[in-house]
Amino acid sequence: MIFYRYVTVPGYSRSLEYCRSRLRTLAEDTSVSKALWDSGSEWKGRSFEMFGLELPTDSELILTAFGAFFDERLPPNTAAKAAFTSRYLAFPQSEGLDGIEPWRVRAGAVIYRSRTRPPEFSVILPGEKVVHPLSGRLNIFHAILLLTQILRDDYDGYAGQIYLGDPSIGLLEVIEN
Repeated sequence: MIFYRYVTVPGYSRSLEYCRSRLRTLAEDTSVSKALWDSGSEWKGRSFEMFGLELPTDSELILTAFGAFFDERLPPNTAAKAAFTSRYLAFPQSEGLDGIEPWRVRAGAVIYRSRTRPPEFSVILPGEKVVHPLSGRLNIFHAILLLTQILRDDYDGYAGQIYLGDPSIGLLEVIEN
């Protein structure tokens, strides 16, 4: 059941088998060097592009895995089983802030998919300000680092009850160095 969280990309309910296979491929090395930020891999003998919007890009899969990692560490709240993902990540079906709950926009510290293809992720700051990291292959990683910096500066390094500086997580160390 835990692995299910890592391969369930919002909006792609019929792609679990692909996501499982692709995540295994991406995890073969520690630098996710096989990641294709704006697409994915061939599947069932067909190119990724042949599937249109049926399969998630590697960027979407990486963000989902990032959220699942923290979902395992945060105790679920009463409103959602995936406490980190439901609070800090958003995959709206339309581009922009439409489809994101107003309370999340007001609270800030949310990575959201601002464009589907090619994928682009932006970050809502506290106070309803939006930052758009540079587009391209590093966009997802810049968005994750920006969220981490916001949590460090505005929330004393905590995402809910998780301290991001804990040695088992080590995210604050990435920002500091």
